[in-house]
Amino acid sequence: SETRCYEDARAALAWLAANRPDPRGYFVVGHSLGGAVAIEVATTERAVAGVVTESTFTSIYDMAAQTAARYLPLDSVLTQRFDSIAKVERLKVPILIVHGTADQLIPVDMARQLYAKAPEPKQLLIVEGASHHNVGPAGGSEYDGLVKQFVSVAFANRSAALGGAQQGHLGVR
Repeated sequence: SETRCYEDARAALAWLAANRPDPRGYFVVGHSLGGAVAIEVATTERAVAGVVTESTFTSIYDMAAQTAARYLPLDSVLTQRFDSIAKVERLKVPILIVHGTADQLIPVDMARQLYAKAPEPKQLLIVEGASHHNVGPAGGSEYDGLVKQFVSVAFANRSAALGGAQQGHLGVR
C-alpha cells in the first residue's frame, strides 16, 4: 500500500541515521514510483538534505487519466494516490528532477510539472533520448557531474542555512 511504502522508506532512513549518523543529513533518491516515495519522505523527515527523482510521475490519478482507465470513475476506483504534484510544493530541501525524453511509460511533461510546482532550490535535467530505465547511463558524464554538484550545493546550502545564510539557485539543464 501507499502508506506501507512510506513507512518502509522512513524506517530505512531511521536505520541509516542510527547506524551511519551524518550531521549533514541524507539524500532520498527514487525512480518512478520510488520518486513519489522520496518526495513524501523529503516533505516530512528533518534528516533529509535533498531529494532526487528519476522518471517520476505527478500522481497515480494523472497516470490513469492518460489511459483507457480514464473512462472509469477514478476518484472512486483509485485507493493509492502517490500524489507528488500536491506534495512537492511543501519541500523544504533541494530537489533534482531527472527524466528522459524517450520515456514511454511516464511522459516527460510530468517532470516539468513537478519542477514548476517545486520551491527553490530545485533543478531539472531532461536527458535527450533516455528511456524510463536508462536516464543515468544515457545522461553519462553530464548526469554524473550534475548529481555530484547537486549534492555538494545542497550540503553547502544546508550548512549555510544552519548558520543563517541564504540558499542558492540550482537551475535547469
